[in-house]
Amino acid sequence: MAASREHKHQKAVVDYFRFAYPQHKKLLFSIPNGGHRDVREGARLKAEGCRAGVPDLLLCVPTLAYPALFIEMKAPQELYRPAGKLSDVQREMIAELKGAGYRVEVCFGSNEAITVIDEYLA
Repeated sequence: MAASREHKHQKAVVDYFRFAYPQHKKLLFSIPNGGHRDVREGARLKAEGCRAGVPDLLLCVPTLAYPALFIEMKAPQELYRPAGKLSDVQREMIAELKGAGYRVEVCFGSNEAITVIDEYLA
């Protein structure tokens, strides 16, 4: 399943970040919008401000160019397995975030995400 593949890669990114950037370890966190929830729980989360399409990770370290970095994790292409795909709602949210001045990257696997983070913080 793409979700479990994404989980593995996202966990690797978070583990790397906590090791490589201990001074910022509390400033990278996930936004738990995914997963399956029953109707009641979904309604509760929506009432609390949960929004579909928000990227998976948020790095709250401002740079001269951006106030923060959002990363949408997708499973990379593997033998006999296609890469993850963005939904229309995710595309719309990414456009909104970029329009508001945030950096947003779609990363296919942990290696891409780690490269983006290292470049962003350089």
